[in-house]
Amino acid sequence: DVEEMKEAVSWYFHPSKAVKSSIASRCYFDRASAAPQETKEEADERAEAIAAAKEMGKIASWWSNPSQPVEVHSTSFARCVFSND
Repeated sequence: DVEEMKEAVSWYFHPSKAVKSSIASRCYFDRASAAPQETKEEADERAEAIAAAKEMGKIASWWSNPSQPVEVHSTSFARCVFSND
């Protein structure tokens, strides 16, 4: 009983350890009925769409929460139109 408990505890302390199994299995991704894999181009398009959505969300937050501090790039500058300089 103690040996079984030690083995169960080792599963949690060492999750990267290989699993011992006597059951035969097959690869899910090699099956004919497996879900289709997306190509690199599709993955790139997905990443671009996610990046664009994040940017749109950031811009939308400017309007929904105007009390947020404004992020200004250190190299940008402006001239005050109200001073006489």
